[in-house]
Amino acid sequence: MPLAFAPVGWAWLAVIALATFFVLTAQSSRRQALWSAYLFGLGYFGVGVSWVFISISQYGNGPVVAVLVTAAFVSLLALFPWGVAYLVRCLRPEMDAMALWLGLPAAWVLSEWMRTWFLTGFPWLFIGYSQTDTTLATIAPVFGVLGVSLLVALLAGGLAWVVQGPSLRRAAVVGAVLVATLAGLQLTRNGTRDTGTSHLSAIRRLPRSISEPIS
Repeated sequence: MPLAFAPVGWAWLAVIALATFFVLTAQSSRRQALWSAYLFGLGYFGVGVSWVFISISQYGNGPVVAVLVTAAFVSLLALFPWGVAYLVRCLRPEMDAMALWLGLPAAWVLSEWMRTWFLTGFPWLFIGYSQTDTTLATIAPVFGVLGVSLLVALLAGGLAWVVQGPSLRRAAVVGAVLVATLAGLQLTRNGTRDTGTSHLSAIRRLPRSISEPIS
């Protein structure tokens, strides 16, 4: 998932990676699902906030302290994806289409919103930031980065629904929703350009790298 952010910028990977997280969360064993969610969080934040180690080792108390502090910080952040899995598995144990399409996306965005309060605010790696240069960012001026995150999560939920039970009907439904969503966003994007207001200029203050703070 960190590869969806700058400097790599594979924005499409955000949907695939998050869909993978949703599929892992929906597996039959609740214990395995929770462990998978936590390990996902370790990998996500371990790569995405590795700059914490560099900052502490260079400007703090050396590499040993930097390793310990970074490991503790990443372990704590990994509880957010774990909390997403735990919440949805408790409220929707059967992990049906409702859980994949709505429950997990909503819980993921809720976890991002909670991180705006965590340690006075830690909004790094919100998946909405990975879409700065894509059509999905069209809604950012109205709904903000969390709105973009929700849109990415909903698309990921649809993909996870198809992967969980592959069928032509499911693929057709998700494909139709995807095409309709992208078409609607493209029309909106063209409309804003006609009025001289680009959605990119509206979100120019968003971080463009996983290591760049919000301005």
